[in-house]
Amino acid sequence: SYIPTNGSAVTRSGDDTSISAETLNYHPTEGTIVFDGQSGYPHGVTKSSYAYIVDGENDMFLYRHQGGGTYRLGGTGLSMYFNDSDISAQHRHVVSYNGNNDLVYYTETGLVASDDSVILPTNVTRIKLGSTSSNTSNYSGWIKGFSYYPQRITNTEAEALAATI
Repeated sequence: SYIPTNGSAVTRSGDDTSISAETLNYHPTEGTIVFDGQSGYPHGVTKSSYAYIVDGENDMFLYRHQGGGTYRLGGTGLSMYFNDSDISAQHRHVVSYNGNNDLVYYTETGLVASDDSVILPTNVTRIKLGSTSSNTSNYSGWIKGFSYYPQRITNTEAEALAATI
């Protein structure tokens, strides 16, 4: 959001954007998440969070990881990395899951990883966009879009969706 400065230095904290699980119609055992954005934080910053699915015990999160060009999809029993050397590029992340034994993570470059033993968050209260559940690791960059679908799409559909940035 725009803040007029009138010639004075202005600082502001990061936006606190969250969507309740009820509003989103979040389905804890099956779904697809699509995130489009571009990270703009300088190298050396620890994390820059994209999306954080909050249940208080088995949170799931997607963030740009420290220093280099690494994105991480993480959570309980889940650690998938997408390596990218171009910090200035826009990326589309597609995560699709069905139960605790079927999760895939695609970007526009193809399949990043799949996992058949992930523990998904089941008591989700909200999804945070641009920060963690405690409003830390604020996102530095821009978010073009976030979509959630309450069903698992096929791998072919996930790959095609990720490729259409």
